[in-house]
Amino acid sequence: MRISAWLFVTILLPVSAFALDYTNTTLLYTDAPFAPAESAAISVLTNLHAVEGNPDGTFRPERTLNRAEFLKIVLASAPNIRVSLSDAANCFPDVRQQDWFSPYVCLAQKRGIVSGYPDGTFGPANPVNYAEALKMLGELYEVMRFCAEESSTDGCIRWSDYREQYPSPWYASYAQVAADRGTALPINLSYATPLTRGQMARLAAAYRADHDGELGRYRAAERGEYVPVQSSASSVSSASTSASSVSSTGSSVSSSSSASSVAMFGEPQSQALVLGEQSEPIVRGMFTPWTDDVIIRIAEIELDKEVKSFKALHLVNQTGEKLGTFTLDIYDQENETWKAYFQTSDNKRLPKGQQTRLGVVADVKTSEEGGFSGEWVQVMQFIITVQNAGDGQSSTIVAADLERPPHLVTLGKITGVENTLGSGGTLKVGSNRKVARFAFSGSTLEDDVLHVEQLLFDLERSFGLELGNWSIGRPGVVDRQPCFMQGPNRVSCSVIPENHGRLHDGQVELELFADVDLAQPSDDRTLQVFLIEPGTISAGGAVWWNDDVTRVTWIETDDRPMSTGPLWTIREN
Repeated sequence: MRISAWLFVTILLPVSAFALDYTNTTLLYTDAPFAPAESAAISVLTNLHAVEGNPDGTFRPERTLNRAEFLKIVLASAPNIRVSLSDAANCFPDVRQQDWFSPYVCLAQKRGIVSGYPDGTFGPANPVNYAEALKMLGELYEVMRFCAEESSTDGCIRWSDYREQYPSPWYASYAQVAADRGTALPINLSYATPLTRGQMARLAAAYRADHDGELGRYRAAERGEYVPVQSSASSVSSASTSASSVSSTGSSVSSSSSASSVAMFGEPQSQALVLGEQSEPIVRGMFTPWTDDVIIRIAEIELDKEVKSFKALHLVNQTGEKLGTFTLDIYDQENETWKAYFQTSDNKRLPKGQQTRLGVVADVKTSEEGGFSGEWVQVMQFIITVQNAGDGQSSTIVAADLERPPHLVTLGKITGVENTLGSGGTLKVGSNRKVARFAFSGSTLEDDVLHVEQLLFDLERSFGLELGNWSIGRPGVVDRQPCFMQGPNRVSCSVIPENHGRLHDGQVELELFADVDLAQPSDDRTLQVFLIEPGTISAGGAVWWNDDVTRVTWIETDDRPMSTGPLWTIREN
């Protein structure tokens, strides 16, 4: 059984406050210069204060390192990890509380990042090999999430599925995820090979960059390309003050990143890319020429894997205007690279010193054209090649503030949830009381393929109100599906049959029923039902739906709650 890519957890999206610093700091080491790829990695880790020189001032990227050294560096390079002396303990037979590495090893053990060898030891002095490094980094950045219970279906990985796909060797899952995500070392290296310090730096920097949504920028730095230092905080500030400098004359690409323009361009979020439709931007980034006005000659994006459902991709500005069309790069045998070419006469100009936000939208094939549901989509890098308007010199600009959420190709999508039972009123105690009714709307080019298959309701209720015998069904249909309580204020309808949940003509209504009673005669009590959490592509929300091929666990909305049921006053008579 193949475990789909959507099971990998989404800490892939940008979460840090500032972009990584790619400033070359390798001249701090007396044995510099280094190869460009190692120089980029060492600079990133140095700027994160994760590495420093040897006592003689060297870095020695060719030297191997042991497991304790590796663990210290990767923990120091990770965000939201703080190691203190209080973490030191006798956590392995060969790790004593007084050892310098004890805080790092013991914190990593506590968090499940390391577990030691079969004999119970950790082996801090043993050289760290490639497989061990992938395992530690995979656990540190939580690239896989296993279910707490075998029966769980909340988007995690069941152990049984894991064992079936990755029966051996033990590191196979971590190696596969690294390959899929693009964080593996881009060199041919045996998994049993001890890592050098240079290889360690490249691996640790790639995982951190991927976590921050900057893997494309980091790979550009590895290739020796200039990557400007820019913080998301400063870019927001400059964006808010740049409205007055918008270029609206000639054929220049508008460079405003003001709040109104950004709103028109849409906030970055994961999408269900519907067959036969054009998407919202699947990636966007900020481009700033520093030395001269420039003219775009080539725009290029690289996907994490081939997407067969794409018919065409288009470069757009922040207002959604199409500037050019991408085609597959004929030299990329993996079909992961798309390029758009421009003539100088097209005059797609970016003004010197101004931020220009560009994005890419996708035309998705229909089923007849070869599109299919279930394809995972994520952009790894976004770059443009430009020509100076003055001297004609060419250069490459890597997108800053790269926003590249993952997406999923589907046959359609649920687009809205609405309360259709009014604002509320009085509800008498009794059996099978209708407490909520919600309408679910969707869009698809193919008839009757969408169905709601799971709902999670949250309750607000007064103390002393007794509720039970929950069920759900279509209006006017006697046969209903049982639901159950998940805690005192949550109701799970985890199995909604297709004949109840299937959308016809783009809509379906579902009603929620319960036995309602009061613990004792008392003042009026209140009850209200909510569908709160829209979820994300990797964390299930309150509404799960299916397109007859792929299960989708989120809805594209920022509304929380997504919909609010009637407010009932419960009375005995």
